[in-house]
Amino acid sequence: MTVFSLFPGFVRLRYTVEARPHVQTLPCKPFLAFTGEWFVELADQVGGVLWTTAIESYLTSLAGVFQGTVTQFASAELYTLSDPEADPLFVEAYAPTGPVFTGGVAQDWMESVFTFRTQSGGILRLYLMEGTSSINQRVFPPLYAGAGSKAVADYILSAQSFVFGRDGSRAIAGIAFTTKTNDKLRKKGMGL
Repeated sequence: MTVFSLFPGFVRLRYTVEARPHVQTLPCKPFLAFTGEWFVELADQVGGVLWTTAIESYLTSLAGVFQGTVTQFASAELYTLSDPEADPLFVEAYAPTGPVFTGGVAQDWMESVFTFRTQSGGILRLYLMEGTSSINQRVFPPLYAGAGSKAVADYILSAQSFVFGRDGSRAIAGIAFTTKTNDKLRKKGMGL
């Protein structure tokens, strides 16, 4: 397996915060079941769950980090790759129902980065844009800057997570949680 590849597949989540569009790419291990439905492998299982069920579980873990009135997840798209160098093949999409987001006020142009160590020794980074944590902070496990961000970290580290590192292995330990102003978002938002 090529290091840093999205092989064998990934989910692309499209969402908006205060009408500003964002995309999140989540490496995963999709497979077609004998029923003709797409499943994703979970961190500690040989089998898996419907990929749509996995997305809803993931979104539930995000409930405390996004502002409810301004955050909308518009679509989730599943892609597969036949080998690490292949172009992604679109499989299917759906519109997530998602949870009610209960976080505080969205921080304009903020980037939150969860960093994890993977089982193979690699790094898994999970990026969220315009969440509700305080800006310009760096905290370490087990704190994660509050209950909302801790719930996300707990999900990624759990046996029920479908998110894998780009090295193909699951997250086994949290390293840090960092927030900062994303200058690219800020400049785009200000029309610069």
